[in-house]
Amino acid sequence: MIHARNARPHPTLETDHGDDWRDEARCLRADPELFVPPGSSWQGHEYQEAAAKAYCALCPSVAPCLAWALEVGDEWAVLGDTNPNERRAIKRKEARASA
Repeated sequence: MIHARNARPHPTLETDHGDDWRDEARCLRADPELFVPPGSSWQGHEYQEAAAKAYCALCPSVAPCLAWALEVGDEWAVLGDTNPNERRAIKRKEARASA
């Protein structure tokens, strides 16, 4: 959804309906700085992280955004209603389940 720290363009990840999920992303109309921590981590910036997640929670593109975030491994931004630590935990759980 949001372009991470280096403002990289998002690769295409289509939904089951073949639509580009980014066109419906709420974050396209938001300040990108909401979704990245002011420093090198979210520690000490819990209010901003909660605000970013609240914004994501209402987004119709949250599921494909999370799938994209898990695929690319972004280390900074709140994407798909998760922070980087939460996405790492999801990936660990998925790896254990497939082992």
